[in-house]
Amino acid sequence: MRLLGSVLLMLASVGAKEKMQPSSQVIFRDTAEFWVPWAKDLSTRDPTRPIVDIPCFICTSIFNSLVEDLNQGFTTEDIINALIPVCSTFLYEEDICRGILEATVLTLGWVLSNHSVNMDHFCAFAIGSSDCTISEDVNSLWTVPIPDVAKPVTETVVVPEGVPLLKILHFADVHLDLLYEVGSEANCGKPLCCQSTSGPGLDVLAGIFGAYEPCDTPQNAIDDAFQHILATHPDLDMIIFTGDIPPHDLWAQSVESNLAAIAQFYDTMVTYFGDKAVLMGLGNHDPHPCNVFSFAELGEPAELSTNYIYDDAWENWKHWLPADQEANVRKTGQYSVSPRPGLRVLVFNNLLGYVNNWMVWSGIPDPNAQLEWLAGELQLAENAGEKVFLIGHIPPGSRDLTPVWSHNFNRIVNRYENIIKAQFYGHTHWDEFNVFFNEEGLPSNVAYITPSLTTYEYLNYGYRIFYVDGAREADSTWAVVDHETWIYQLDEANNEGMTTWFKAYSMLEEFRMSDLSPTSYASLGASLATDDVVFDKYYRHYWKNSPVRPVCDAECRATLACDSLTSDVSDTSHCVA
Repeated sequence: MRLLGSVLLMLASVGAKEKMQPSSQVIFRDTAEFWVPWAKDLSTRDPTRPIVDIPCFICTSIFNSLVEDLNQGFTTEDIINALIPVCSTFLYEEDICRGILEATVLTLGWVLSNHSVNMDHFCAFAIGSSDCTISEDVNSLWTVPIPDVAKPVTETVVVPEGVPLLKILHFADVHLDLLYEVGSEANCGKPLCCQSTSGPGLDVLAGIFGAYEPCDTPQNAIDDAFQHILATHPDLDMIIFTGDIPPHDLWAQSVESNLAAIAQFYDTMVTYFGDKAVLMGLGNHDPHPCNVFSFAELGEPAELSTNYIYDDAWENWKHWLPADQEANVRKTGQYSVSPRPGLRVLVFNNLLGYVNNWMVWSGIPDPNAQLEWLAGELQLAENAGEKVFLIGHIPPGSRDLTPVWSHNFNRIVNRYENIIKAQFYGHTHWDEFNVFFNEEGLPSNVAYITPSLTTYEYLNYGYRIFYVDGAREADSTWAVVDHETWIYQLDEANNEGMTTWFKAYSMLEEFRMSDLSPTSYASLGASLATDDVVFDKYYRHYWKNSPVRPVCDAECRATLACDSLTSDVSDTSHCVA
């Protein structure tokens, strides 16, 4: 995720052409001590590492100079050619630099040239400059209308013991690498290794199933996981997949290569789960360029449109979805279905609120009116007496979402807290949760963040099984009663040539919870900051028991505990001091 931004920050610093204005030269020379460490700190996946910060005045000066260069007539090709030698000097090999720049300069340049981008907001939330002065309420930049219907009195849900339960599989972030090669170099010095282009393994070898390095998932590891799932859980009632199929070699990708990975993955899904009820969504890695999703209000040129990813999604998803959802999928990658009587599932594409989707910095409110659609569908579900599952890619409390998108989403969830019984997300690759709090400050909902089915980076593979009160027809509450996470130890599997999957833990048992209500999760989140035994368990599962997980210091621990109690990125008031 930071890979694109790091190169773009250099892009803006250097300017373009040999005719570069002196101001650009001065900015580039005087700010190198800030942007070079930032650019090298590519991974935000490890919460134990401090984030390299760039002063806001430097960030805004850099990107404003880029706007000036574009306004003066420098072409994107000029900028790319000027930046490649700089990038290859400080960061990557030339082919990586060219690939990243060609994939992103056109998009960013068009947004900056055709829309009024608030540079303070952009630097604060996309680049991470912590000292930007935000003079306005970023949560109120736009407001999604919610149907003017009184909120019902909050209900207390009790699931009787011993009732039959539905069994739901959720897996996330597969990152299928069609170039994975066993025996290649796993520590190659590039943002992604273990590929046929990584060279022969001289330091760390790419294993049969993967590696504890910056490596993604071979096809045989996906086959192994799906075979194990069918053998161990033949009684699955529903399957959820929350997106991210292509690998992390962003510099080498194209629309064609991404669609090829997506097609192969869904062919695999049909082979194993073609007769199951499957619900799936988009991930930020699915389009090319990575992270970029266009929307109707932009007015972007045809070459920047990502309508192709929505069209491709429908072609892959129509095996499992009703025909009446084609227009929704082709519009935004969203849909509304009722897989069982009494349950409504709303799948939405929150990449339209993603800080690294350069299109969102156009400032257009509620792109494609998706949140307004979500609120309307929830009202229809409430009118019909249905309970609801929400499915998205990025967790609502993640700082990867813009504050205004996250805040409006929280408004919607808290209005319909009575009918929203579960939320399913991926994206982070870790095992986490977010607790929502309503206007009265009471726990109101839970976002389940399922760990990844990729080892990227330094992880074991994992998936999750949910047990839900949904088998009692009209009496079903649709509450999550328990969930369990399954993993295997990658190092052992590579040594033995076979995997040994096992249940890592049950949520109820491991954390001695009385139930999985929002209140119980809020208590667990608070205990992460104060109870060493509880936190040690949580942190071990957070990394899926990876033997190479880093030590988590006090700052890291405080961050993870606070994240668990945050669903609105601008509101950390529920964190334990």
